[in-house]
Amino acid sequence: MTTPSGSTAASDVKPKVEHDDTDEQWAQTISMAVLQTIDDKKDEASKGLTPDPFLGKQSDTCHFLLNLELYFAMNPVKANTDEKKKMILLSLVKGGTGEWKIRETMRLFPEDDDPETKKKAAEETWSSFKQRFRNEWQPVNVVREAQMKIEEIKMKDRADEYVNRFHLIAMDTNEKTFRK
Repeated sequence: MTTPSGSTAASDVKPKVEHDDTDEQWAQTISMAVLQTIDDKKDEASKGLTPDPFLGKQSDTCHFLLNLELYFAMNPVKANTDEKKKMILLSLVKGGTGEWKIRETMRLFPEDDDPETKKKAAEETWSSFKQRFRNEWQPVNVVREAQMKIEEIKMKDRADEYVNRFHLIAMDTNEKTFRK
């Protein structure tokens, strides 16, 4: 059997294949998005957890503020302005602190369109806001409360544990008399 003469010519002709870059581009875009998402998740995990909410318990005031400062240090982008720090603190205030939270939120975001009022709200520093928070929620008689805690400490474990608890109480009070 002989093949028609046209078939030999057809074998020499190669079909024109257009190289479609769109599939390759899509694959690259998707893989880059997946890698970026994984990196973002790693960043979120490495930044630590958000501090526990403050429920209005006076004895938790100092610990709450310390945890908040640690969170700010670990998340400098999220807390790079005084206003952001105030908003984060207000978002973590829960429980029996409702009236204070509303009052401070209204102070931070005044409904009044008066530019002078808004300027005054924006000028308050994080330090002064934190001090007002402390004044509102820290125990009135810090020294007496520390004395009561010291009296309640019992030496159950090793001596260094006892000393550590004492130092924590001293830190809570910010009293120089407890420190060396």
